[in-house]
Amino acid sequence: MGIDYDPVDGRVYWSDTEDNTIRSANLDGSDARLVRSISQGGELWGLSVDSVSRLLFYADDGNKVIGMISLDNNNSHHIVVDTDIGQPIDIELDKHNGVMYWSDPVRSKIERCNYDGSDRQTLIFASSHLKRPSGLALDTEGRRLYWADTDTQLIGWTDVDSKRSEVFFNQRSSYFMGLDIYQNELFVTDWGPEKHLSETTHIYHIGKNGTMRASIQVNGIVNDVRVYAEESIQKASISPTPRSEETTKKESRDSDGAETSIILVSVIVPLVVITGIATLIVFIKKRKCK
Repeated sequence: MGIDYDPVDGRVYWSDTEDNTIRSANLDGSDARLVRSISQGGELWGLSVDSVSRLLFYADDGNKVIGMISLDNNNSHHIVVDTDIGQPIDIELDKHNGVMYWSDPVRSKIERCNYDGSDRQTLIFASSHLKRPSGLALDTEGRRLYWADTDTQLIGWTDVDSKRSEVFFNQRSSYFMGLDIYQNELFVTDWGPEKHLSETTHIYHIGKNGTMRASIQVNGIVNDVRVYAEESIQKASISPTPRSEETTKKESRDSDGAETSIILVSVIVPLVVITGIATLIVFIKKRKCK
């Protein structure tokens, strides 16, 4: 359900709800590896990678915990939050200050704490604008946390210091899930009025002033989305920039011996119109081979 990219090792990390695992692969889908199997009863949602601190944080709704995996220490594991959690969905990291944010639609709030679990506090309480928060995106320079809400069909932002909130964008009949930010512009996935039964997903590019800049429709349910500038992915071996949509399918065998078929989809224009920079929008669809 969650996805992130580590530009240090050029690998994509994602959570797999079918077998409750966290896995990784190269950007072209090769060298798929098992990072961690989650204990019985787990139900994975979002994850986020701090490529500098070499840490991966994940949300486990089944066990009602948020965990941390050290990517440089044999994938050692630690539970960061394990109390008073309704349904942890998305995770966003302030990598400069070592602070983690997460959305909880069951408790209708967005919380934060330090990487070690200390100084836990609620950033946003339930309101007329926020009832079931889903995707998060952090503007570290502007000190704003952007959030999407599946119930109010709104995208808003909250100042992480003053906790002042404003509505940024609204779309009727939407069901916003994944959210990311690049140069103060947002990218969001929308399952639409069919919600979990939808057969397609819209991905929107929303400008700085809260207006829709572009939209594309892709087949299947896309839960999460991540955006990276060209300079952030130079380590990864990728093919020339596609004009609209390019799919790479790679069948391989994970480190645990499970045969998987990984489909990486890279979407460029018309979503991104930034002169001189090739920006890559990446999401994963993954299924087990029969």
